[in-house]
Amino acid sequence: MDIQETQHNAVTILSPQVHRIEASNAQTFKNTLIDVISRGSTKIVLDLHHVDFMDSSGLAALLAILKRLGQNGRIALFGVSANVRKLFAITRLDNGIFAIADTEEEAIQLLENASGAHE
Repeated sequence: MDIQETQHNAVTILSPQVHRIEASNAQTFKNTLIDVISRGSTKIVLDLHHVDFMDSSGLAALLAILKRLGQNGRIALFGVSANVRKLFAITRLDNGIFAIADTEEEAIQLLENASGAHE
């Protein structure tokens, strides 16, 4: 899975270059994020504008990453498609579990201003 990585101060921005995060690639997605965390990143922005579909395997990967980050880590999402946003709403993961922003700048600001605790 191709995931572009950029840095903005202490925030790591990751952009999966796939249209689907599902059972066939969720483990690779998770492993890539684990690698980023192992290098010391605790504030991660995920640019999901390429992702049109995510299944429960993709959600499980995100939840595992959130757990691995612990109390001092945060994840913010932006570029979330209507289909993926609906999945987050149905599972209620958009209610304080994951910060979902409209723009990259807003997502970065959410993390830079965060105290480290999950909202």
